Amino acid sequence: LQINPGDSVLFTSAGYGDIILVGKEIGKIVYLSQKVIELKPVVIGKQKANGTIVIGNDKKIQKGDLGYGLFSDKTDYPYYIGDVAQKIIIPNSIRLLKINKIFIPVKRYGKCFGPLLLRVYLPDTIDNQPGTTILNRLITPKVDLLIKNRVLSVNVSSNNLFFNGADSFFISITWPPEAFSEGCGTVLSVSKTSDAETLYRSPALNPFRWIPFGKWKLLNGTDFEVKTFYSVEAEVYK
Repeated sequence: LQINPGDSVLFTSAGYGDIILVGKEIGKIVYLSQKVIELKPVVIGKQKANGTIVIGNDKKIQKGDLGYGLFSDKTDYPYYIGDVAQKIIIPNSIRLLKINKIFIPVKRYGKCFGPLLLRVYLPDTIDNQPGTTILNRLITPKVDLLIKNRVLSVNVSSNNLFFNGADSFFISITWPPEAFSEGCGTVLSVSKTSDAETLYRSPALNPFRWIPFGKWKLLNGTDFEVKTFYSVEAEVYK
């Protein structure tokens, strides 16, 4: 990384506490403090899953839906491109489920698709916003960028994302630095008709503050609130 003495850099890793260092404090090695996370116990015996369900926002991509991300002016990246998280509500009747696939409506930027960074968060118990990261995965076109009908499908069955008695979790998409240097990429499809709870944060402006995604202004002067419509496929257990 090319870091100037006055730059602030946020370091994160699943299972460890976040730390922000100023450029002049950063050496070749950065140490993070381990963060102990107490999870509810999950016991799975010989029983099989009762079935598979899809939860999240069920809105379909429509003509005219906008794309968000990867501005042509790459200098805008640190300030205008950040994490875009959506809250996924787990139905009250479900005690235990395992997430197998995550679906993200996307559009192509340029002549081809590019990398994304996918994260899954547990809710913060205080403000019910994205809290502890339980999945941090780089999605690359050559390996696992499976797009069908303008929907990115990510297989996470091997990550063992079990939720036992939980009421919600958050899914987030952001763009790794290499996404801005390949001449093409992947942008999020966003909609003014989705009813999903969508939050946003900028790593450069305030890496710890999540805010509502906000309103956009069309060329005709109309304001509307833009939201995402992620969904997941999950196995349900007794």
